[in-house]
Amino acid sequence: PGSPRWYSALSPFAFSATRIGRSDETPDVATALLAHTPGPGSYKAFAIAAAAAITALLRVGRRDEADRIMAKLDAIEPDAQAREPVAIPHILSARSWRAMFDGDPYRCLLLDTELCEALAKLGDARRLARERLNLGDDRMNLGAYERAEASMRDALTIAERLGLTAISAAVRHNLGYVMLALGKLAEAESLERESMAEIEKQYSAVHAGNTSVYLGLILEAGGRPDEAVACYERALELLIGAPAVRAWPMSRIAAIKRARGDVAGALELAIDARKRLDEGQAEEGESTVRLVYAECLLAAGKRDEAKAAIEEAARRIESRAAWIKDPELEKSFLERVDDHKKTLALAAE
Repeated sequence: PGSPRWYSALSPFAFSATRIGRSDETPDVATALLAHTPGPGSYKAFAIAAAAAITALLRVGRRDEADRIMAKLDAIEPDAQAREPVAIPHILSARSWRAMFDGDPYRCLLLDTELCEALAKLGDARRLARERLNLGDDRMNLGAYERAEASMRDALTIAERLGLTAISAAVRHNLGYVMLALGKLAEAESLERESMAEIEKQYSAVHAGNTSVYLGLILEAGGRPDEAVACYERALELLIGAPAVRAWPMSRIAAIKRARGDVAGALELAIDARKRLDEGQAEEGESTVRLVYAECLLAAGKRDEAKAAIEEAARRIESRAAWIKDPELEKSFLERVDDHKKTLALAAE
């Protein structure tokens, strides 16, 4: 235990928990990682397994264990910087994932920028393509859609040149959402379907589930609610091991039910989705879940509860915006991210 080979043997379990949604394996991996302290020569292997485990733990709401593993990464960082710098990108990646689950895309952007610089110094072109995608994702979450598109197209060019099909699929998935935000629905749908075809070959349940959610959003925006619901239901099947992540597609089904006049059914789903935010930490869709919950309460005539819910949702958005130190990005986060804009407008009424 504690050797590079031992940590490397743990990595497949950590990655399966992250990619396939095997949350039942996550506690065992966490226990193993916490039981031993890596020494020089083991830093990279430990950091790879630790970063994957942290992501999986956050998805199922095990924040304490994730933070304890992160503390071990923090502790080895100074020595790794001197003796094993190849471990540093994995430590930065773990920090970025934690910031994303905290709802802090600006910190993600700072960390991913530092990560890309570290990878460039190491000459790791393959990993750099992936992290440039994450830079685009950070900008997307901040509402800087044009800059996000530029980052993602750059990442796609590199990934295709290197033959990295999994990364190309991930780029198309995120680029599809950016095209949706920019109102280019036909291109958005095409990108998302291309991505889904490739991701399904990889048997990554979490990625396939997220792709189904994005495709559902695109179809819903295009006036195709039945197809959108089918996508959201498929996402719920794929994301069975990640309760907080499932909240997003549940809330979109609730929104469609409300629009069709099924207020009782919509409210039941919206309440369930809102509760799931407390069972874990959502990667995406938190603002949607909170907004739809408030809208369903309002439609059901529960005005006081709706008012409290929308005020809480607005406070959460404003508190996240306060972390952003770039005025232009803070403005786009508040005014260009659709659910943020809707939430703040409803709270102001």
